[in-house]
Formats: sequence, C-alpha cells, structure tokens
Amino acid sequence: MDQWTATDQERPDRTWACCPDELNMGHRLSPAGSFKLSCPDSTLARMNSRALRSGLLAVVLLTGANLLMAAETPTDAVRTTFEKAVHVLQDQELKKPGRQQERLDRLEQTIGDRVSYRELAKRSLGAKWKELSEKDRQEFVVLFAHLLRDTYANRILRYTDEQVEYLNERLDGSYAEVRTNVKGSKVNIPVNYRLINQSGLWQVYDVVVDGISMVSNYRGQFSKILQTSSYETLLERLRTRTIHDGLDKPD
Repeated sequence: MDQWTATDQERPDRTWACCPDELNMGHRLSPAGSFKLSCPDSTLARMNSRALRSGLLAVVLLTGANLLMAAETPTDAVRTTFEKAVHVLQDQELKKPGRQQERLDRLEQTIGDRVSYRELAKRSLGAKWKELSEKDRQEFVVLFAHLLRDTYANRILRYTDEQVEYLNERLDGSYAEVRTNVKGSKVNIPVNYRLINQSGLWQVYDVVVDGISMVSNYRGQFSKILQTSSYETLLERLRTRTIHDGLDKPD
C-alpha cells in the first residue's frame, strides 16, 4: 500500500494576516494590544434585549450554515458524484435515439462539477505553468479539459454493472485521498481519488488507477514534448487529441 501525504509542492502558498479595521462605537486597543470596550455600563444596560436575541440567532444560523457546508466529507463527495453519474447512465429516456449528446452533456456536467480542471492542468503541466500568462493558462485549461472529456466519455459510457467499494479516506489539511475498489463482471481494480478543498468544496485533481496517477502520466508526456519540441507543439497535440492517459487496462 502506498503511503500518501500532501507534499509541500502540492500545497499552495499560504500567507495569513490579520489587520483590524477602524474601530467604531467606543472600541479601543490598549497599549498592550488587547481589545477593550469603552462603552459606559449604563449604555450596555440599556441595549435592547430583542436586538441581543436577534444577534445571537444570526450567529447560530450562520454557524449552522457553515457546519452544513463543512459536513460533506471527501468520501461523500466522490460517492455523490458517482451516484449521480450512474443515474444519468441508467436513465432509459436518455438512451433513446437522438438523445446521446444530451446524455453525454449531463455526464460531463456531473463530473465537471466535481473536477478542478485548473488544478489538474496546473499539476500536469508542471514547471511550465509558472511561465504562462493568465490568458495562456486559461487556454491550456480549456484544451486539456476538452481532451479529458473526450478521453473519458467513451470509457464512462461503457459502464455496465460496476460497483464502487469505499475503503477509507486520508486527510491532510485541505487535501484528501479517497481509496476505492471498482468491481464488476469484467473488472476488479483499485481507484484512488485525490481531492483538494477549494472554498469549502472537495474537488478532484488526480485519479490513481491501479497505482498509475493520471497527473503523473500526463506530466511525463507533456515534459517529453516540451523537451523535444515546443509548447506550441503541445497545444497542437491537445487540439488534435493525440495525447493519451495510458490508464486503460486490458479486459
């Protein structure tokens, strides 16, 4: 079993700072930096109790909302997305003639809502990413996302009776890995999902199939093209879909 932790390279730079805004309504900072309230006791005594209750209620509601947002675990995120995808695949109406593109669009939306294509593209491109302008980065993300969608569309549409066994998850700050095993009549293979928490949402940035990392595989291909040719050649390969993930396994 591989031992996984989010490396320093995987974590974005973090700078924490706290600067108090201008303080009003009698608030002061003591010379030692501690926070004090200079309102007279009589003023505090006259504060409307209904306002106090309303303020406390607002705090409770806001806290509750944050707890609900944080309640989704990485495993929940993967499981929910898989179940939604299976629902689309098993929808008999979408299997009717003339609705194939609609079926595919719904699948792409379901999966796209859970995948961070920008994070995946950045990690796959490696050091070259830092040299690109924001405009060039956006172009690369779009091309790479189109490649991924085309690559996995047919693979997902081949779904038959596969079931996912959720083994465990490992957390490291804003990073997580969900270990699963996919079983079916023609397959029995470990699939691990690596996720990053972005604004409270767990999003996939890498998939490891039977020990092969999608990000590492693409990064190896991209690096080779950049070393032997040019970035423009890489873009052209993405446009013509002549790059493969190497994750297909024989039946």
